[in-house]
Amino acid sequence: WSALTAPDGAGASDTTSVAIGSDGEKLYYAAYSDNAGVERFFTSSSNLDGSGFSGWTNQTAPDGGGDNDGSGIDMAVANGKLYFAAYLHSDAVEAFLTANSNLDGSDFSGWTSQSAPNGAGAAETTGVAMDTDGLKMYYSAFAHNGEVEVFFTANSNMNGTGFSSWTSQTPPNGTGATNYCYHDMVLVGNALYYASFTHNNTLNNFSLAYSLFNGSSFSGWTVYPAIGSAGAAESSSVSLASDGKLLYILSFGHNGAVEAINLTTATLPSQAILFKNNSYELMANAGGFVFDWNGVPRSMTNISLGSWHHVAISHNGTAIQYFADGTRMLWDNTTRDFNITANALLIAGGYDYFNGTIDEVKISNLSYSPNQIYQEYLAGANSRSVNILMGDELSVADNWHCQATPNDGYQDGTARNSSSVLVINLAPSISSISISPIVANTSDTLSCNVTATDTENLTLQVEWFWYNSSTLKFSGNTSGVISGINTAVATLGPLNTTKFELWNCTARVYDGWNYSGYNSTTINISNAPPTQDIPTITPALPNITSNLTCNWNNVNDIDSDSIVNITNWYRNNVSTTVLYMPFDGANGREGTNATDYSGYGNNGTVFGAVWNRTGGKISGGYNFDGVSSYIEIPHSTVLEPATKLSITAWIKIATNASSTNYNIVAKQNWPSKQGYRLSLGGYGGCDKTNCLFLGIGNGSTLDETPGLGFVNLTNNTKWYYVSAVYNGSTIKYYIDGALTSSTSTNLNFIAPSATAVAIGRHSQGAEYFPGTIDELKIYNISLTTDQIYADYQAGLLSHSTNILVNSETSQNESWHCSVTPNDGYSDGTTLNSSSVSMENLVPDISTPIFNPAAPNTTSEVQCLATPTDPEDAELTAEWYWYNGTDLIFSGNTTGLASGVSAAITTLGSGNTTKGETWNCTVRSFDGFNYSSFDSATITILNSRPDIPILLTPSNGNITYHERYPFFDWTSTDVDGDLLNFTINTSFSSLFYCGTNISANVSTENYTADTEFCVDNLIYWEVMASDGTDNSAWSERWNFTIESYISLTLTTNQIDFGNIVRNLSKDTDDGYLPLILENTGNIRVNISRIGANASLWDTEGLNTEYFQFKADNDSTEPGSFNWTASTITWTNVTSIATQNLTIIKDIEYNDTKDNAEIDIRVQVPLYDSATSKKSSIYIVGEQS
Repeated sequence: WSALTAPDGAGASDTTSVAIGSDGEKLYYAAYSDNAGVERFFTSSSNLDGSGFSGWTNQTAPDGGGDNDGSGIDMAVANGKLYFAAYLHSDAVEAFLTANSNLDGSDFSGWTSQSAPNGAGAAETTGVAMDTDGLKMYYSAFAHNGEVEVFFTANSNMNGTGFSSWTSQTPPNGTGATNYCYHDMVLVGNALYYASFTHNNTLNNFSLAYSLFNGSSFSGWTVYPAIGSAGAAESSSVSLASDGKLLYILSFGHNGAVEAINLTTATLPSQAILFKNNSYELMANAGGFVFDWNGVPRSMTNISLGSWHHVAISHNGTAIQYFADGTRMLWDNTTRDFNITANALLIAGGYDYFNGTIDEVKISNLSYSPNQIYQEYLAGANSRSVNILMGDELSVADNWHCQATPNDGYQDGTARNSSSVLVINLAPSISSISISPIVANTSDTLSCNVTATDTENLTLQVEWFWYNSSTLKFSGNTSGVISGINTAVATLGPLNTTKFELWNCTARVYDGWNYSGYNSTTINISNAPPTQDIPTITPALPNITSNLTCNWNNVNDIDSDSIVNITNWYRNNVSTTVLYMPFDGANGREGTNATDYSGYGNNGTVFGAVWNRTGGKISGGYNFDGVSSYIEIPHSTVLEPATKLSITAWIKIATNASSTNYNIVAKQNWPSKQGYRLSLGGYGGCDKTNCLFLGIGNGSTLDETPGLGFVNLTNNTKWYYVSAVYNGSTIKYYIDGALTSSTSTNLNFIAPSATAVAIGRHSQGAEYFPGTIDELKIYNISLTTDQIYADYQAGLLSHSTNILVNSETSQNESWHCSVTPNDGYSDGTTLNSSSVSMENLVPDISTPIFNPAAPNTTSEVQCLATPTDPEDAELTAEWYWYNGTDLIFSGNTTGLASGVSAAITTLGSGNTTKGETWNCTVRSFDGFNYSSFDSATITILNSRPDIPILLTPSNGNITYHERYPFFDWTSTDVDGDLLNFTINTSFSSLFYCGTNISANVSTENYTADTEFCVDNLIYWEVMASDGTDNSAWSERWNFTIESYISLTLTTNQIDFGNIVRNLSKDTDDGYLPLILENTGNIRVNISRIGANASLWDTEGLNTEYFQFKADNDSTEPGSFNWTASTITWTNVTSIATQNLTIIKDIEYNDTKDNAEIDIRVQVPLYDSATSKKSSIYIVGEQS
């Protein structure tokens, strides 16, 4: 078994099912799982040997309608697609669904709900099987409940339509209250074969049945010897496959951890038609045909006994197709070829001989098309050899002839060949050629689009040429053009064209044999309008002291034309101008139309005025002849300002015409004393050469008082910027941005006039203007002196004004600018800036930050934030401290500097506990408005434990004696956490002096578990940990374990009692020896044993009468080096006499630190019978 990646099920799945299929090229898998009503469905594929596994594709799952108790799926592969069926049920509710997808799982169709077979109740088990002949899909379904089994068959079209409904068939015998059952189905020839495997505890039942495709002629179930299982199997399954000759039956069962798998076969009644062993075979089987190639059998069609049938198989290297009686039954994608073998081709033989008649056997090294195979069938159906070769079989330059051999049923006549014919090519053609876009400018990429057609070839080559007028600029070839499909064969980038050029695309098509004729098309390159990004206003947060600037962003013209940015301002989305005539080229009809950019569409009609693209003060302008030329704008109520009016224009006088006044613009009914006009001229010493007047009427009175102080307005070499402003009580006049005159008026309003607006003359004719007018604007507001000067300065720089001075704005107003870039030929796209508000700006405050950023219970926590306000230097911050969701503290902090980070509030350390989450919420106040709240939270972290205080051994101690030191210290934690400690020791010696300790302990002391050396500095330090943080290391103390010798005689008297003269006693003979204990902290050698006096009167020391030795019979074995000690009886000498090593290396550990010294005495023969005693001295030294 090859272990593949498993699909991700729906949980502890109650039900799973898997299906497998193949097209001979790959294996395809489907998997279904259900857990408590949650379904999942997956598809995947691999190579035939299981390698190249694709992984699982999650598809839409079939909906079982509830918590499915039992379910099953199956799949079939045909015609380059996967087909699926699912039989689900929940309690007694069944669902049956079908679906399909491409081989790779793509283009999944979704599930089609079909009529479900009627199960056996709240069925414990259900199963479904399916197979196909490429034309229809065939299904079988099996269910049981208790001892009730049901079995059904059905069919549909390949896509699930035309579902036949279910035919109830005789079910297999379930052998009781069957615990588990399974069945499978396979199509062979024109028959469907079924197998079932059921069991009840240890009783197994295996049965086979078959029927025709439509479920008719159902054979009933034939019981065969039961498949051996694994016991009272908990579950079981069976699977069918066939090569056309045999049924292959695989069963699998298990009981607990015991599995059993079995394989058997059943012979099918097959007859060989063509047989080439190990390569391919065509056979008749059960009323149908089966073709097996390389072990991939395919079944097709019904056989009517006693009737002729035409069978054909065609393989072209990428697909194999199966035909019966001229109809393609099914096909498989494959790149595998037939096996090449040296085996003979057998007709009607090989394993089971054919019983019938075979005729017209053909094997060709060509891959016949469906049309050719159909012709073969038609010829045979008409009892003749095929004499038609379909065009599908022909290729250009093929040389074909036919050979005919007449046969009279007895013998062949002479074979004759026809003359050869050459398959000639038909020249291709171009049915259409075009350039897109239809209207192009220099910013466009031109595409030459060709529809090439050819009756013989699907893909063609197009040869193309780009001409600028008659000059060839570019040429090339584009291959892979599909016949009949309009295709972009060549492109011309925007860097190659210039406006007003004429470009031609010429093309012809080539099919590998012949060229078509040339076809061509042309296009004029138009002006490319300028482009821009959205304009912006600065400052973005203005106040009433701010001048507003409309920023023209990324304005560009691919033709490198000069650009004017026509700019109009809007207050509260209402245009400040009611007429804005920049007189720039906009639509190519400047000779007849003048465009308004106020937003109101007050466009004018031109009568005789001559437009000059560069003749204005700013780009274009209109020249008026002073005789009859003018521009007229239809009446509109928006052009009737009542109490406020401003008119501005750039003018240049050309000649001194005969008119009394030169009207720049007028919307006036002079007889009715209505409307207004702006003119050069006047009375009382004023005329058209030195005076400007704004004439207004209120319906009963005209006021045309001229402004004074002007000088020579008729200089024909100079541009003048003229302005007049009416505010309901005063009229002000400006020349070149400077206020030159201001007069009072008694007219507090302007009466509306229904006349048209005239530019270059009076509304009612006459008083024509001689010269050029540009940048004419009419406002329904009273412009300020600062604004008029700003407009004048913009005109001096030859651009539209983009500055709105602060004197034009008021609090609470909303302003935006509208910009239309113009290159003198056309407008670009008009874009509006975002609006800015002149209201008081709401202050802001940054998101708080904390200092420290990681506080603990000992920290004073500062909440810092930065309040900002472009209008106010000092702000107030309102603040709140929350512990969790509970408000604990609040207040205000005043005098905060705008834009400066400050500590808004401080949370004292005594208010916090470890683990608490505190929130600081703030907002700023500028005296008018509050900012929005901003907040941040912080968690009170763990406090580091305090640094441990060392106690013992004391620092610098040099008289410490314990070789296993006891370390003692104390430590505290402000959070009250339980502490663990790490003790670290080190040594000054380079030699081994004990183990460096790095231990974790839970108490405030530690006893070393290894022995430390003596007479060396030992360093120690301690660090505390509360489980979250560590303290710093404590002070680093040192001490020295002083080496010292201490010997103790724990048994220091021996009484031998009475001894007969010349006899001896010793401690080996029942008397306790001297017991010496090393109570120091180093090893000791006993180097001297001596007495202060002899025991005897007649014998002195250093005689055999008074002796000692070391005894190895100790209560603490291993206390000294026995072999290196004095272990034979040795004379006791004077204390002043040096002995040899008496006892070697007495240990100092309490468990082995003593030694026994045996004493022997012998009474001299003549010694007096008196009490005898002597003191023994024992001297030790460091080993």
